[in-house]
Amino acid sequence: MIHTHGNISALSLVLLSLCVGCERAAVVDVERVVERVDAPAPTLPPPCEDRKHDAGVLAAPAPEAPGEVEVLIFSSDWCDACDRVLADFSARAGEFSARGVGVRHLITQSDGSCVRAATVGRRAPFIYHALAAGEEARWAIRSTPTIWVTRENRARLYIEGEISAEELLEVLPSE
Repeated sequence: MIHTHGNISALSLVLLSLCVGCERAAVVDVERVVERVDAPAPTLPPPCEDRKHDAGVLAAPAPEAPGEVEVLIFSSDWCDACDRVLADFSARAGEFSARGVGVRHLITQSDGSCVRAATVGRRAPFIYHALAAGEEARWAIRSTPTIWVTRENRARLYIEGEISAEELLEVLPSE
């Protein structure tokens, strides 16, 4: 998408006017929306089994485990920002693991096919899932990258747009 300065200013004003009086949403910048939530997380589709990929995958505990925090990265094949997020999170995977935070990669527009999702899923050392038609809507995915953070199977944080692993580690829910 090509932005001109005028379009960015206009978009900022629209986003700010939409959020005036909002307590749940915070506009970080014109490229990212961050929202704290507390709602049941939709059920994840089963993970894809991929022998070529699974040997190097970081373990991710069950989402409903007590105290479990998970980062769910929603990406798509054509998304350059998604590739940057995945590369950054892959480089910092040890930090997530050390903090007991699981990371899962969910591939949009894959029609629930692990075969179709594999080209994207293999880009990062995380368990990956192929989303079936309609699942993007259940997770309120309007664009990619989108990140959901869940804790004990409850949605806690929604981020639409690109964010660094360092920024996310700073705002992970602790309770």
